[in-house]
Amino acid sequence: MSYFPNSIMQEMFLLMNSDSMLTSSNYIVTKGEPLNNDPNTAPWLGINKGARAYTGQRIGSKSPYGGLFSVLIYHQEFSENTLSDTWESIEDGENQIISLVTSVGNLTLGGTVDVLQEITSELVFLDLDLDHRFLTNLVTLGYAVRL
Repeated sequence: MSYFPNSIMQEMFLLMNSDSMLTSSNYIVTKGEPLNNDPNTAPWLGINKGARAYTGQRIGSKSPYGGLFSVLIYHQEFSENTLSDTWESIEDGENQIISLVTSVGNLTLGGTVDVLQEITSELVFLDLDLDHRFLTNLVTLGYAVRL
């Protein structure tokens, strides 16, 4: 299998857009777009390329180079109610994303990667003014690839 970042991104975009749980929750899914800053477009998922790490290879080795390709999924939720409502939405959405990418048929993203190797999650933006609660969570998916 060869490593093609654009194919990986396209497969992730198609996977997110075809998931009935995400579409029934009215998520707007984008690929390669800048971070959303409009609470009115939430819930929002932005798929972007992340870090790339490459492993070395011994001289004369016939095994392919390997590496790790990260897919960044920015997940945003908005609430005019309480902060706990927004946190609950963030956690529910994160669980949907993780469930989707870890299901057996999706682990290799249509054969574009070898395997899903790691998942991390962190809060990257919190906007709390008197009118709204707008949260952005980052889910990072680390995929093993062969070059």
